[in-house]
Amino acid sequence: MRGNIEWPVSYTSILSINAAKRLGMTRDGVLRELPPCGERQGTEIWSVLAPEWRKLREQG
Repeated sequence: MRGNIEWPVSYTSILSINAAKRLGMTRDGVLRELPPCGERQGTEIWSVLAPEWRKLREQG
């Protein structure tokens, strides 16, 4: 992997947020009232950098 991976997640999706945490991702910020398909909602941006990912994989 080069660079980073970003994952936009609805701030109400506890399962997705917990998955991001388990994967070792960092919460970079919140896009408030981002208009998806339908009503406006908050979206959290989670990411992991390549060096962080390699370190996590080495640790098991």
